[in-house]
Amino acid sequence: METQKDIKDVLVRIHTSASRRFTYVSDVKKWGALEHWPAPEELPTEDKYTGDCDDFALMCRKLCRLHGLQSRLVFCRTEDKKTYHLVCESNGYILDNRCKTVVDIQSLDYEWVYISGYEKGDPWRSVLGLS
Repeated sequence: METQKDIKDVLVRIHTSASRRFTYVSDVKKWGALEHWPAPEELPTEDKYTGDCDDFALMCRKLCRLHGLQSRLVFCRTEDKKTYHLVCESNGYILDNRCKTVVDIQSLDYEWVYISGYEKGDPWRSVLGLS
C-alpha cells in the first residue's frame, strides 16, 4: 500500500521531469490562437515540449495516469485574482508550471473555479467560493 509520502515522491518526480522538458510558449505563438487545449494526440512524445499552463497541466495529468495515480485538472485564478490558470491536482497536491516543485493544494493562494472529474468524460464542476 502506497503512503502519502510515496505518492508525493512520485508526484515530485513527475513534476521535475515535466519541468525539465517544458518551455513556456503562448498559445498565440504556438497555435496561432488566443486559447488552445491540446487533444491527447497533440501532447508531445519527444523529450522537449513547449506550451502554456494547460499544456503543462495536461502533460502532468497524462504522466500521473501512466503512474496509476488519479489526477484531474483545476481551472483557477492566481494570487492576483485576475489571471486565469490551469494546474493538475493529484492526491491533494498541485503540479503547476509556475512552481518549482509539487505543492499542497492548501498552500496556494489561488481561487479554485472549476475542477474536472478523474475519468475521461467526467463533467467539470464549479468550485467557485469553496477555496
